[in-house]
Amino acid sequence: MFELHRRLNLNNVQKSYNSARYYRDEIREQHRWGHFSLRERALADNLFLAIVQGIVELLPQLDRVPEDLEELRDDITDIYYGLPACFNRCRTRGRSTRYSP
Repeated sequence: MFELHRRLNLNNVQKSYNSARYYRDEIREQHRWGHFSLRERALADNLFLAIVQGIVELLPQLDRVPEDLEELRDDITDIYYGLPACFNRCRTRGRSTRYSP
């Protein structure tokens, strides 16, 4: 996945996206079976997001955007906006129950 990120360019956007998804899914599956640690899985997820962000930055320069990449910006936006709200709620609940008399 490091190599995918390093070699990302206008000529291989679709191939890079497909490969990144494949490797991310494969690492998630291997993590389920205990072959990768949580740290390694998180690294793979972060690399996947870095690749996708790179692709999103390249999309406006393409003559024709592939169909499965058209909504890519919206897909990653949901991830970034969804998680922090959840963590803040969990942290607030934990704090309020921990310190209440």
